[in-house]
Amino acid sequence: MNEEEKLKQIIIKVGGDYEYIRAHPKEKLLGRKIGLWARDLLIIYFEIKKELNINIPENMIINGEFDTYEGIEKIVMDN
Repeated sequence: MNEEEKLKQIIIKVGGDYEYIRAHPKEKLLGRKIGLWARDLLIIYFEIKKELNINIPENMIINGEFDTYEGIEKIVMDN
C-alpha cells in the first residue's frame, strides 16, 4: 500500500469523509464543513508516525501546516 492509500485509510479510520476531504484539500479539517475533532487530528498525527514512519516537526503543527488535507499530504509526500 502506498503513502496516499495509507493516508486515505487513516482519514477513514477517524471517520472522515475521504472523498469530500480529497475534493476540498484546502478546507480546514476542524472546520464546520469537514467536522473532525481535535482528537481526530491527534489520531491522524500518531497514525502517520506509526504507519508511515514519519516524524512531523512541532513547528509544522504550530504554523498550521497540519490542519488541512493539503498540508498533511505535503508533509507525507515530502518525507
